[in-house]
Amino acid sequence: MPPTGHNAVHPQNPLLYEHLFATVDPMHFEVDVIVQHPLDARAEQFLSSVQRSANRVLRFRGDGPRIVVTVEAQAMDRSGAVRAALQEVAHIYPLVEFEASGEPRPAAE
Repeated sequence: MPPTGHNAVHPQNPLLYEHLFATVDPMHFEVDVIVQHPLDARAEQFLSSVQRSANRVLRFRGDGPRIVVTVEAQAMDRSGAVRAALQEVAHIYPLVEFEASGEPRPAAE
């Protein structure tokens, strides 16, 4: 029978200590990413189809010469969420400049 309580995380038992951290799940964040591209009819159609696919685009809106894309990102912390969101947008718009905007927010579940 495995030890419980403080014995489960005792340094002499590294496997149980590792298991404790293996049960932590990543959190879901919403991250706004600004894409330097206008939201014209073609871009709107493209992003609508991306949104319907398996990508994590939650919503998008035009902001003059830019598009604000809100991405759902799974990560252990806020900086990881920003990296994941930027990576997602890099797959969608590989040749366009973009940057994260504001702070990641916990995603509504």
